[in-house]
Amino acid sequence: MIGFGKVRMVRTVVDGVLQEQEDEAIRRAGYIHLYGVAEMSALLAARRGLDAVTASVAGMLHDIYTCRTGLRLLHAPSGAEDARVILRDLGVFSQEEQQRIHSAILRHSDKERVDDPYDELLKDADVLQHYLHDPTQSFPPATARRIRNVTAELGLPAVEVRVSETKPTAQAGSISLRARLADVAEELARQPLVGDENQSGPDVWPLIRYFPGARRDQGWDWCASFVYHCAVQAGPILPIRYPGVSCRFAAVLAWLEWARLPEIGFFHPADEPGFAPERGDLIVYDRLVSSAEHDHIGVVLDRDDCTLVAAEGNVSNRSGVFRRDRFLQVNGFIRVEDSYRYSWP
Repeated sequence: MIGFGKVRMVRTVVDGVLQEQEDEAIRRAGYIHLYGVAEMSALLAARRGLDAVTASVAGMLHDIYTCRTGLRLLHAPSGAEDARVILRDLGVFSQEEQQRIHSAILRHSDKERVDDPYDELLKDADVLQHYLHDPTQSFPPATARRIRNVTAELGLPAVEVRVSETKPTAQAGSISLRARLADVAEELARQPLVGDENQSGPDVWPLIRYFPGARRDQGWDWCASFVYHCAVQAGPILPIRYPGVSCRFAAVLAWLEWARLPEIGFFHPADEPGFAPERGDLIVYDRLVSSAEHDHIGVVLDRDDCTLVAAEGNVSNRSGVFRRDRFLQVNGFIRVEDSYRYSWP
């Protein structure tokens, strides 16, 4: 396919996402920013001797997650997963093109770090569009430096960039991360949430909307999505797919793989000597609702020596609070440390 035809195909997909966004302000900002960054990316690619199609597509897709969901937390890694699915399904991009675009989107929020050429190009195009759209706004120091550097590279007159003050990171309250997670899960589970015949509907849509492919009229088994939604509400904040994990957090397997990663180490087998589950731990079951391993997940609320109480989603398409055997059909537990913050790579 002729190169620019690929850009047109991506534009069509992006237009569809934006047209489905119900918030007019998000939709309008999406059109302005995505098309603007795509054009800036093509300009910088020509300047730097890089492929303009790859650069333009990265710019077109870099904030697709925010435009689809309205969410900005960890939108770069989550957007990289959205873009991966779009490029795969279009079927016209080479593996090299897909990898370059995925990498650029994954890293575009880290304006302080210096990465590969396409990563850097997208960061520069992103900040340049923001500046040109409103040069009166203030920018973090690293972003301001990029704006000055890229405008100089393009031979533009020296620009004055307002620099925002660096503010200390807000600290969480005294309540622990796991306690917050359990509180959110218990409140949602007790409502209860009820799915429609297609495992979506008004109650379930807010849980699954984070993930590509979710629709208001069509969902999936949503126990892991219930846990992910609770995590988004209470912490820990995670992207929709962790790099190196085989699937998204809409699947129980993703939670297991993530917790077992050497750099994470949060998984505890059910029979681990000396381990006692606590409120706010995640519990992974085997063959609880099907004949498959790791087929269900919930949030521990309470326990005694022989039983535990858990908040769970998608038990017969409903959420609820359930008392279960402490060991029967339990694969293990995931204990997320209070100090955990997503950071990759």
